[in-house]
Parts: sequence; structure tokens; C-alpha cells
Amino acid sequence: MSVNIYLLFLDLIRLSFSSERLRRVLESLDDAMAGCDRAITNARKIGDQGYIEAVVDDEADIAESLTGTALSSHKPKSVEQSRT
Repeated sequence: MSVNIYLLFLDLIRLSFSSERLRRVLESLDDAMAGCDRAITNARKIGDQGYIEAVVDDEADIAESLTGTALSSHKPKSVEQSRT
């Protein structure tokens, strides 16, 4: 069993923030990341090392873009809002 570092970081982000908007964004991100994981798993089944590396590179780029999008979509509460 392999560890998907992006999914691990996604879990940490979930624990750090709580808002409905962020929850919805992270659920969508989670689905997309699972798709990346499936694509890599399917490439491994084929067994062609060059193909595996190409798929991993593509999926890593997608995962990085998705993570950046998710993080930029969260607007933290201001200090005054969080005190109320």
C-alpha cells in the first residue's frame, strides 16, 4: 500500500479549517485526487515504466494545481470575526 502525500496534506487542511465553503471545495478536491490516484494505479498495472513516469508526472501536475486552487479559495475569517 502506498501513501498518497497529497491526500495526507488534504486531511491536515481539513483538520485546520472549518467552514462550509471550504468543506465543499475539499470534497471536490478529494474526488479529483482520488482520480489522480486511480490513473497512477492503472498505469502501474500496464507495467511500462516510461508510461508510468509520464502518467505520474501529469497527475502530480494536476494534484499540485488542484491543491493550489483549494488553498487559494479559502478566505480566513478576520481576527474580529473570529472573536465573535
